Amino acid sequence: MTAGDLWHFHVKTLDGASNPAVYVLPGCDERACVTGLDECGNGRDEHLSFRARESRDYIIGVDSARAGGARHELTVIRATCGDGTAEHGESCDDRNRTPGDGCDALCRVELRGDATEREPNDDFSDPNMITPPGGAGTVTVQGRLGGRCDFDMYGVELPVGGSVRATMLDINGRPCETGAPEFRMAWVLPDGRTASGAGVVTMGNRCPAISETERFAQAVTAAGTYHVRVSTAADLPAAVDYKIRFVDRDDEVQHLI
Repeated sequence: MTAGDLWHFHVKTLDGASNPAVYVLPGCDERACVTGLDECGNGRDEHLSFRARESRDYIIGVDSARAGGARHELTVIRATCGDGTAEHGESCDDRNRTPGDGCDALCRVELRGDATEREPNDDFSDPNMITPPGGAGTVTVQGRLGGRCDFDMYGVELPVGGSVRATMLDINGRPCETGAPEFRMAWVLPDGRTASGAGVVTMGNRCPAISETERFAQAVTAAGTYHVRVSTAADLPAAVDYKIRFVDRDDEVQHLI
């Protein structure tokens, strides 16, 4: 791989009992694993995007979490942003790398105003980027989660000192009531893998939220793309509305989802 390249690995299960995991290794010692993924459970495919940090040879490892092994099929894709073809790891590709036109320089969908999520958006490489006009205002996103292996990833560009608040609501944009699915919300760092915090359920809303009291998402110390990743523990379809408000205060950008 060449530094900066985006690669996508899709492990398709060929045995129902398989529970695959996929890894990117810098060498033959599995203890040196730099990126791995095993999230979807028995009989489900795994997808992993990886952006090379340096130019070198890498080893792609595939394993099964269940003893005895299993058959699988591995598809490897090198995504090229700007070629007009939206490949795995890209949520859009409009034949250019110009931000602000709905598809940014890394081939990520840009959402503003009242919007609906665009799939795929389940990885660090293809989040829906929240881009309010002028860097301030309100963005409302309506999304749908289709089970515990369906994820919605939203990205926000934050400067040093920037902060995010996030609240999940029901499909009508109201606080979730009794009987709502078990939603989960994770705060993911710019590396796209490390979850440094989680949304919590508060009084009056049975869906999770990241509030101003959650310090992990407030006054970030490094600029970059931070992510809010939402999912559900149940294999049941669910629809979720997001409200995102951007407020510029003394060069500190705050977000309300």
